[in-house]
Amino acid sequence: MRQYLGFKKRCLLVYTSLLASTVLVTSPSKAATFASSGGNVLFTNFSQSPVGILTNTDVDTVTVGQDSSVVAKAEATASFIKENPTLADNFSFSEATGNGQNYFGLATSEAIIAGSFVIEENSFFSFDFIASLSLSASADNSETENASASGNIFFTLIDISNNSILAYFDLTGNLSVKGDNDFLKSQKTDNVTLNFSVIDFTESPKSGFAFFEGSVQRYFSNKTTVNLIEVKKNQARVSVPEYSSGVTLLISCGLISILVRRQRQKITSIYLSTNKATLNI
Repeated sequence: MRQYLGFKKRCLLVYTSLLASTVLVTSPSKAATFASSGGNVLFTNFSQSPVGILTNTDVDTVTVGQDSSVVAKAEATASFIKENPTLADNFSFSEATGNGQNYFGLATSEAIIAGSFVIEENSFFSFDFIASLSLSASADNSETENASASGNIFFTLIDISNNSILAYFDLTGNLSVKGDNDFLKSQKTDNVTLNFSVIDFTESPKSGFAFFEGSVQRYFSNKTTVNLIEVKKNQARVSVPEYSSGVTLLISCGLISILVRRQRQKITSIYLSTNKATLNI
C-alpha cells in the first residue's frame, strides 16, 4: 500500500512539474525554452512471488552553451519487493531548459525492472499494472529554437524455454515545437486487459499525458518459467538549431552518439540475460 501511495505521489509530482513548467515558459518575465518527459510504472497483485529479480537505472545529461543559460536534469528509481506483498515499480524523469541564442541541452533517463517466475502446471499467472507518461515542450521562439520530449514504456512476459513473447504492453510518445509529428499511442496483446485509460493533449504550450490501468493473465498447462521485463526511457532536448559554434556542436553530437550507443548496448545485454535464464536471486 505504501508503494502504491508513493507511485501516486510521483505521478502527482510529475504532473505538477509539468504545470509549473507551463507557467514558467508562458511568463513574459521568465521566458525559456523547455522540455520534460516523465514516466511511472507500478506492478501489483501478483498471483505468486518471483524466484529472482533485477533492477537498473541510468541517467545522462549534456549541456553546451555560449553566452546562454542551459540546464539539463535527469533522475530514475527502480524497486522490486519479492514478497509480503510482491510489488515492483520504477520512475524516470528528464528535463532540459535553455535561454539565449547559442545552446544545446539533453537529458535522458532510464529505469528497468525484471522478475523471474516459475509457474506450476495447470495454473494461472496474473498481475495488475499502472503506467503513466507525461510530456511537455515549449520554445521562446519556435523560428530559431527547438524543444522536444519523448518517452517509452514497454513491458513483456517471456517464456524462457523458447524465447516466445506471451504478452506485452507498449506506450510511446513524442512532442516537438517544430512540425506536427506529436503523438501518444499504445499497443498491447489480447491478454493485456485495460480497465481504465486516458490520453490528453494541449497545444499552447504543447503537453501530453497518458495514464493506463490494467491487468495481465495467462493460463499455463505445463510448468513454465517466465520473465517479466519492463524498460522505461525518457528524453528531453532543447537547442538553437542554427548553432553558431560548429566545433562545439560536433563535440556534443559525438557525446550524444556515445550515450545512445551505451544505453542501447546495456538494455540489449539485460534483455538477453533475462531472456535466456532465470534472474539471480
